[in-house]
Amino acid sequence: MWRSRIICDVPVGTITTNGTERTLGLDLYLPDPGTLEPPEVPLLVYIHGGGWREGTKDRPPGYRTVLSRGVVLASLEYRFSYEGRGFEMLADLRRGAQVAMEAVEAEGFRVRDWVLWGFSAGAHLASLLAHRMEDSMILRTSPASDDPRSVRRPSGVVAWSGVYDFARYASLEGIPREQAPRVAEFERGLSQGDPEERVWLSPIALVGADSVPHLLIHGDQDEQVAVEQSRLMHAALREAGVASTLMVLPGAPHSMPVGDSPRLHATIDFASGARPIAT
Repeated sequence: MWRSRIICDVPVGTITTNGTERTLGLDLYLPDPGTLEPPEVPLLVYIHGGGWREGTKDRPPGYRTVLSRGVVLASLEYRFSYEGRGFEMLADLRRGAQVAMEAVEAEGFRVRDWVLWGFSAGAHLASLLAHRMEDSMILRTSPASDDPRSVRRPSGVVAWSGVYDFARYASLEGIPREQAPRVAEFERGLSQGDPEERVWLSPIALVGADSVPHLLIHGDQDEQVAVEQSRLMHAALREAGVASTLMVLPGAPHSMPVGDSPRLHATIDFASGARPIAT
């Protein structure tokens, strides 16, 4: 019998766009108690994709497999590009991570390590949040900002098919001609075409010796985000002496099937404490 439990729509906060309020929430996935080793548990915090303008927290990829491996999973909502700017998205996610940890503790556990996991736009936001956890703009915006220590930095980032250098993304390098208008629309929606905003939004510009370990996974036939994005980020992390593993999947498009795949198990291993080495 499947004894895992899902707590849906845990409230995180309310945003207002053009006079209309929307409540942001998260879903918490708790494994079968028989797979856990309380009181300390690993937490995987998932950020969905959708071009920064759409998407849902519902049913994150491979969640049943994640639960079967004894990892707690939280799936977050955040405001979209037409509802706010990038730093406001990060403030939503920072607060969501805090609420997720509080919810885990309310169930009688302590979060041992937490790892950010994102796909596509979510992969970009995961790496950006890990680098900007204590950015002053985010701290001023986030309800979790009364005490900057209220949300500790993640232990690492798992990023599937992500954008890390917005200047290159805006130039449409490696994007098929038929996909270029859609990709350009995604980029403009978040950066507003502002070169300074592109730098602020680029995790690759923030890489340093204190960056957290990354596991980067990308298909070499990605038609929306060129695989070169992950290769560049991996090289930047390695040059800074930060642990990074790059998995390039031959023949894989942007939306990679998950299933019971090596990429999913690598993600779970990472969340469970198996950090990558610089390879």
